[in-house]
Amino acid sequence: MSSPSSLVRSPALWSLYALLGLYAFLQNAIGPAVPLLRAEFHLDYTFAALHISAFAVGMMISGLLAPRFLRRLGVHAVLWGGQVGTLIGLTALVLAPSPWVSLVAILFAAVTGTASLAANQVSVADLAGPHRGKALLEANMAASITSVAGPLVLVLGTVLGTGWRTLWPAFIVAFALILILGFRPVAQSVPDRPTEEHGPQGKLPRAYLRAWLLIFFGVGVEWCVGFWASSYLKGLPGASDGLAVAGAGAFQVAAVVGRLLSSRLTGRFGEVRLLTAAIVVTAVGFPLYWSLASPWVAFLGLVLCGL
Repeated sequence: MSSPSSLVRSPALWSLYALLGLYAFLQNAIGPAVPLLRAEFHLDYTFAALHISAFAVGMMISGLLAPRFLRRLGVHAVLWGGQVGTLIGLTALVLAPSPWVSLVAILFAAVTGTASLAANQVSVADLAGPHRGKALLEANMAASITSVAGPLVLVLGTVLGTGWRTLWPAFIVAFALILILGFRPVAQSVPDRPTEEHGPQGKLPRAYLRAWLLIFFGVGVEWCVGFWASSYLKGLPGASDGLAVAGAGAFQVAAVVGRLLSSRLTGRFGEVRLLTAAIVVTAVGFPLYWSLASPWVAFLGLVLCGL
């Protein structure tokens, strides 16, 4: 547990950061993998889009059920069991004989993985105590960095000839390392039941609704651009598979840079000015991304959107 004066980055906290990064790895690999899955199963755009929507629907289902899972099963069971469920879903996706199986596999991986994410956030908050805001920011920074690995693994699979299924061994190796190094520290340091700090009758202020709407639309735009970046770039005249996958990776790299900059500049300029500047940069980048000038102009616009 962190002291009131400073955040203690214990082995358990680092393990939770790594688990969140593993979730982000798979989450951000689904979008770039869909064009490859579409080519393999000869899917139309509608059915390919369902694979992307399946992950989002799975996240929403898990968001509704995760509190019950945590109270009934405990934090540890949901944290590690959710990752095991994600591995089962990914395995089913790799072995899928038909697109309907792959669709269900992604949905299942999203539900279980997001349940593990919920347990992860609760655990980070409990471990960090009064420094939970800083710890959650660091956890999301770790997730941003590892999210770049998804497209990179797909590029590696293209080079090696193993295709998008390279995601499977990469996930297994990463999960095994986290399990070996982090299971015991987490079990010893993280309470198995979430800490309740408010009663059931608590009322949220109006400012929460405004912030919720801002996050809702912001994340909605981010997901739409990030998930469809590979498919869109691949469809441009003169574009290649490598550029399409690299574009999705560049979007995530730019997002990491943006988070680094925001963590440094927020104190100097304030949240409102920084948010306004971010919206302006996105407003400049999206028309470039959406234009048909060239794949490289769209690539540049995508980077600005990620930033």
